[in-house]
Amino acid sequence: MSRHQRTIGWCRNGLQAMAFRSGDTRSSWHAWALLLFVWPTLAIPIETPADDVSQSAEPASIDQADLMDLEVTHFEGLNSYARQLASKAYSAEPALDASLAGLSYEQYRDIRFRNGRSTWNDGQHPFWLEYFHRGFVQTDRVEVFVIRRQPTRATKTSPTQTGRPQNVVPIPYDREYFDFFGQAEGLRPSDDTGFAGIRIAGRFRPGGDSQELLSFVGSSYFRSRTAETVYGASARALAIDIGLDRDEEFPDFRKFWLVEPAPTDTSMVVLALMDGPSVVGAYEFTLHAGTQTTRLEVRAAIHFRRVPAKVAMAPITSMWMWGDGLAGPPKDARPHVHDSDGLRLIADGIHRWRALTRTSYPSVSATMVESLQGFGLMQRNRDFADYQDTGALYHQRPSIWIEPLKPWGPGRVELLELPGAHEGIDNVGAYFVPDEPPSADQPLRLRYRMWFFGDPERMTSKVQQWAESPAWCCVDLDVKRDVGLGTVTIRFDATEPEVRPATTDVELLRGELVSQQMRMLGDGQAELTLMIRPSDSLPVEVRCQLRTENGETCSELVEYLLPVTEPSFVYPDVYTRQESAKESDDAKP
Repeated sequence: MSRHQRTIGWCRNGLQAMAFRSGDTRSSWHAWALLLFVWPTLAIPIETPADDVSQSAEPASIDQADLMDLEVTHFEGLNSYARQLASKAYSAEPALDASLAGLSYEQYRDIRFRNGRSTWNDGQHPFWLEYFHRGFVQTDRVEVFVIRRQPTRATKTSPTQTGRPQNVVPIPYDREYFDFFGQAEGLRPSDDTGFAGIRIAGRFRPGGDSQELLSFVGSSYFRSRTAETVYGASARALAIDIGLDRDEEFPDFRKFWLVEPAPTDTSMVVLALMDGPSVVGAYEFTLHAGTQTTRLEVRAAIHFRRVPAKVAMAPITSMWMWGDGLAGPPKDARPHVHDSDGLRLIADGIHRWRALTRTSYPSVSATMVESLQGFGLMQRNRDFADYQDTGALYHQRPSIWIEPLKPWGPGRVELLELPGAHEGIDNVGAYFVPDEPPSADQPLRLRYRMWFFGDPERMTSKVQQWAESPAWCCVDLDVKRDVGLGTVTIRFDATEPEVRPATTDVELLRGELVSQQMRMLGDGQAELTLMIRPSDSLPVEVRCQLRTENGETCSELVEYLLPVTEPSFVYPDVYTRQESAKESDDAKP
């Protein structure tokens, strides 16, 4: 597959046994992974048909078990539904028909949604709804309902706020929603196949092109973007038993209710029911899509059938293959390949930046916090020259920031970094784990805000206007290795150039600082070079911070896990970029 054919999406790709090392402790555990598939990286305009042909017919009859589905009109109604469902035993979804579950990637790629069948795409609605077909690795089934507004009372106020009765209408699966091309031609899915997920389309700016704004597909995964960015890092509703010596549990979004937007609405409301062996969750997502920043307001009530060993809140997933401190495969000339380059964390008045890395085994880094202000996986490096990829557009991948709207209490932010085989695997996760475990008697209620943005300056100008940023922030990190030595060079950019760093604080775990040098580069840049001698075979934990002549901190606390020797990876034979490189080499005279 060439880089221009690369497609993105996400799903569970099973559980893989891996070795985890922490100090002298070694244990076998199961780690999660995500396989990217079947979505164009570039934002493709969506054709708007002249007529809306997607309104579903009313069902001929309603089974008693479906009455709750048709009564959900607002968040608290959904919460009541979730509470009742949690009192019952978990019931797994029936297996997907073998004809669909056995599809190859190429076959599944040839199933495409028909733009003309979008719900609400009639020129009268600011947002409309499209669907994903089941098949290949997307085996989960979701049910979809729309909550119609009262025609004479359509206002800018969300029905989830007014609580007015609405008409709830199911959107039944119909194979006529899809075209079956090429290798998928001839497929005849049954009428009860159902959808794999949904996507919300609209316009980032009035009069602009139609674009995909928000998507839900696979387990409880979802993602969004801005007009300045393409799809990249994604999120999950919840992570259960992640990073433990056991299989991780993946609860699924099983039902969605979409609140019909009024013509003048600038936001879109999605209600979602999450169901799994341990948990049942009621979720409300309010989308505010924008050119520079997209905001997603999240409200949730999570009920427990049983309390898991570990509940991780607001998980973000991303990909880091190579770049700072790690070379790529020999036949791939791209300097960097990643959706995110670091974890940013603000808690207890401290700004932290942890540059991402990749070792040959899973790694979990935990930061204990008393009062969390926010965390996120960032793509700070926006320079195309550092990626040189016109297909994947890694320089346009969004950063994701999580901002609690109610205190989450003391806990820890964990960063999970997995080896990952290639850039089609999401191998990075970040999430919050509270110190106080949830109760089986009371729901876990969450309120938080998610931000999606590109330019790092959006962080201070729009996203975290409530927090004063450090005068100097890490923007680049490079590693050079010699026999028994590692040299880490960290470059800082100034948000306040008049605040000049004079000294440094450097702390190493499992290593000795041989030398350090700081240089002012001009144009509001500084460079700190650390020469480090490892004390054993394990990676060195590096922490450093800049200080002024008065001894006041003036930069983020920069953290990095430095492997003693550069990790080596065996990339699969079908690795996309190796194939592209081989084709280029073959074409040379």
